[in-house]
Amino acid sequence: MVFWPINLHSLRTWFEFSANLFSALCAWVAYSHIAISRRRIPSLADALTAFSLPLCLLFGNSFVGTEPAWPWFYFATFFLALSLAITLWTFRILHSESELATFRHLSRPTGYMSIFATGIPFYALAGWADQHNYLSPLVEDICVASAAPSALIMCHIFLRDWRRAISKAHATDPG
Repeated sequence: MVFWPINLHSLRTWFEFSANLFSALCAWVAYSHIAISRRRIPSLADALTAFSLPLCLLFGNSFVGTEPAWPWFYFATFFLALSLAITLWTFRILHSESELATFRHLSRPTGYMSIFATGIPFYALAGWADQHNYLSPLVEDICVASAAPSALIMCHIFLRDWRRAISKAHATDPG
C-alpha cells in the first residue's frame, strides 16, 4: 500500500482503507447492538455469522491499494452481499422473538437495508466498468470515495432506528 505522496493512486488507497475500516465499524455496531437486544442463548450459527464479516474484511484488505481497482470493487460487492445474507439471517432470528416486535422496522427497504439495494449493484457495475477500462482514475477514486461515507450514514441510520426500537420495546421481567 502506498499512502504517500498524495496522488490519484494513493488517494484511492486511502479511500479503500477508510472504506474497509468504516465498514468494519458499521458491521460491529449493527450486529453487536442486535445481539445485545436478544434474550436467547447464541448458537454456533450466531458465532459464525459474527466472525464471518471481520474475516471477510481481513481478506479484503489484500485488495487495498492494488492496481487495477476492479478487484476491490468486486470485493465490495461480495462483502455487501455477504452482509445482506447475514443481516437477513439475523433479522429472521430477531423477528422470531415476540418481545422484539418493535425491531421489525429495521428491515424496511428505505432504512438500513438500502445500503444493500444501492451498494451491491453500484460496486458490481463499477467493477465491471473498471475491468473493461471504462473508468478513468478520477472516476475510480470518486466511486471508491463513496464507500466510507455510505458506511457511516448507514451506521447512523441503524443506530437511530435501533434506539427507536429500544425505546418502544416493553421490558419484561426475567424472573
